[in-house]
Amino acid sequence: MNIKDIANLAGVSPSTVSKIVNNKDESISAETRQRVLDIVKEYHYSPYAQATTTGKTTYLLAVLLNTPLVHDSTLDGILEVAQENDYQVLIFNAYGNQKQELKNISIAISSGASGIIWEPVSAKNEQGQSLLKQAAVNLVTIGTFGNQKALSTTYRMAAYKLTQSLVDQHHTKIACLMDSGRRTEEFLQGYKECLFDNNIYFENDMVFSEVSEVLISQINAHRVSGVVSSHYHKATEFAEWMRTRSVRIPKDVSLVSIRDDSADTLFAFTPQPLSTITIRNADYGRSACETIIKYIEEKDDTAGDAVPDLHLDNNDTIATPYELSQSRVVVVGSINVDTYLSVASLPETGQTTSISASEDIPGGRGVNQAIGVALLEKPVILIGKTGSDSESDHIHQELDKYNVTTQGITRMDHINTGKAYIYIAQSGNSTISLIPGANNYVTAEYLEERRQLFQNCKYCLIQSEIPMDGVEKACDIAHAAGAKTIFKPSTLKEIPKSLLAKIDIILPNIDELNELQPGSGSLIGKAKLLLESGVKTVIVTMGSDGSFLVTQDIQQQFPVAAFPLIDNTAASDAFISALAVYLMDGYDLIKAIRIATYAAGFCIAREGSSTSLIDRKSLEAYIRQQAPELLTK
Repeated sequence: MNIKDIANLAGVSPSTVSKIVNNKDESISAETRQRVLDIVKEYHYSPYAQATTTGKTTYLLAVLLNTPLVHDSTLDGILEVAQENDYQVLIFNAYGNQKQELKNISIAISSGASGIIWEPVSAKNEQGQSLLKQAAVNLVTIGTFGNQKALSTTYRMAAYKLTQSLVDQHHTKIACLMDSGRRTEEFLQGYKECLFDNNIYFENDMVFSEVSEVLISQINAHRVSGVVSSHYHKATEFAEWMRTRSVRIPKDVSLVSIRDDSADTLFAFTPQPLSTITIRNADYGRSACETIIKYIEEKDDTAGDAVPDLHLDNNDTIATPYELSQSRVVVVGSINVDTYLSVASLPETGQTTSISASEDIPGGRGVNQAIGVALLEKPVILIGKTGSDSESDHIHQELDKYNVTTQGITRMDHINTGKAYIYIAQSGNSTISLIPGANNYVTAEYLEERRQLFQNCKYCLIQSEIPMDGVEKACDIAHAAGAKTIFKPSTLKEIPKSLLAKIDIILPNIDELNELQPGSGSLIGKAKLLLESGVKTVIVTMGSDGSFLVTQDIQQQFPVAAFPLIDNTAASDAFISALAVYLMDGYDLIKAIRIATYAAGFCIAREGSSTSLIDRKSLEAYIRQQAPELLTK
């Protein structure tokens, strides 16, 4: 506070103020003199205070607060560090009043404090900031409108650890519930960083500023399985909403939150303890005081960036996601970007083929089968790899749209997502060329690291577009979990005997069967050779001739369903998805194959791969018209 500021407040000239404070005010009225002296007293104005203290360490700190501290330990931390370092402390509180705050700043400066810890009343206090700048005093700001790095780091790391606690329980559909305030930006950053480090795609619509019906509907649809909250009062509000709607925490949704020792937290009530990370405000105070002392004593100013120990107080509101606690299908296989190329006829050697149209969509047998299962209303998790390219973002968005759990998908740096080039002729027939990309890295070691994802698995769908050691490991882990395996061989000329013994159901098409069992033998004879190698069930798909089942006891052909052939690219994926779902639902093998035949029929009547798959309601509505007996177990 300088002489001009006093003059402005009193409505007089600086020279008038100078005369009054220096007792040369004979010509000034008593009323004016008293008004100026009252302001001088109110703001503790001393014309030479700044000059006499500049450059000297007074071992005096001023703390300028804004909020009541009856239930806040920030001041405890400040006093503890100050006394440890032999500093005295002056304490002021503006209680949200900017005029009082300006007075407090003036008094703190005039007192000769070597450093000030300031909790601003608002983001805009130009006059107070100007006074502090003129005084050249060491300054640390805290609170909602402060800017202390250590405190920001604390919130970011707390958000990271809260999110990681859910990821460790295999959550991938994690919403972020936040209140307004300065911690919001840092909390959101920590949440995002944890998702990124765990290869979970960040979505803006998973961030909520309030507990709303939109969030509730996402939870009920199992599109949100866990919530991280930046404020304890938000978490308690969320818990109350869940209770009134009979949504169970943590069975239906997990909840974690920051908790501090403020009044809002101390007097909040929930019917059950929440899983929280407690951040003591005393730690804030300690960090702020350590920082200001290091500024004063010209020590390393990064020492104030130390972050307190952060850990969950309990795990009471954390559980495995609902869909992972249910019986489910695990799909292990390829994840591609499919480029569809429309041609008059399929390419032949020595010919140039004109392409009439092209389209890129998520695909690969792993993606197709996972989406196929999800559309048939069974929990499904996909295990595979993508690159870190833009195509992988599109794939994650597509899988999330269908509610496919993506916990088992990892993005790889410096490797491209797999690609498939699919030629579709006007006849509906197709050929596929593959660039494996990241699919080549779905190895036995990778799958072993994700063994826990097979928990509650009933059927495991596997394809040969990943390394053979990965295929065999997937079979081993699935059987160890009590699941049955369904294997689609493609691009294979032979299958190791060790793998054949681990396959419960194999589904080659007729060309693939002839590749695996060359020679002039019959379909049944070649299928029996696979049975002799350890396969339990062989289902050969034969295009327009339908499919053929061969087991030790059954040999039966199934005709195709009457659908027009538009695109047969994903027909086998549709068939396999439906087969697994209806076997899982307790249908016998014959009925499951017939239902799967209808699912494949819908698929060939549509263009595309994943986009051509049928949902359960539509499939069963059609079957009720054509063959209602199939839907009785």
